[in-house]
Amino acid sequence: MASFLDHFTEYVGMSFARQLALSDYLGECRWQVNTLEGVIRFENKGQYPIQILGSESDLVGTWLWAWANEMLIRDVKPDVLRDAQTMRRYGDQHSIEELTVAEFDLDGRADGHMLSQLAVGVCNANCYYRGPYDEGASFFLLYDVPLDLLPIPVVRISTVISEVTGVYPVDHQRMAHAFLTQQGFSISTQDSEWLAKHEDGREFRISFDSEQRIAEMNFQV
Repeated sequence: MASFLDHFTEYVGMSFARQLALSDYLGECRWQVNTLEGVIRFENKGQYPIQILGSESDLVGTWLWAWANEMLIRDVKPDVLRDAQTMRRYGDQHSIEELTVAEFDLDGRADGHMLSQLAVGVCNANCYYRGPYDEGASFFLLYDVPLDLLPIPVVRISTVISEVTGVYPVDHQRMAHAFLTQQGFSISTQDSEWLAKHEDGREFRISFDSEQRIAEMNFQV
């Protein structure tokens, strides 16, 4: 049975790349969220629909899903919790405890960033945003943000793969294959060498070591 990490591995590359694009787009700007309306406003960048996923508590070191937050259930429109409920159903379908337990400790398990990165893929959101507050942070999925207008540059693809495999305990080959195919590359393999080709002419080469970890990456525009 696939674990949370297995499902996370399928989407983390795409989600990580979109977070880089969000950072490029927003830069340094103020933000304000209206959970009643289900929108977030960024200074000089307009407002965008959100879905509330959940929150981290620095006080007790736990994650709480929005679908289990009694205050949110009482005060916000049910539509704003739609994606949180989608993640709960996804967890039921695939027997993923982290998605079905209302609240759990953040002691080495999935955190808000990892849960949000999986949710971006499962819910087909643009990206996510971490909104810090005193003693914790809320996590939101964002929609209608102009992130997908340009293809990801090949040089950024290597950055994404390097950073993701350096930060998270993911299977390098599985993560790279999922991310590259999501970006429209076709992959051919020969022993420990991969050649990824895009119809626009971009090529990306990856070699793996004896433990199937990435040893080298080269790109050609």
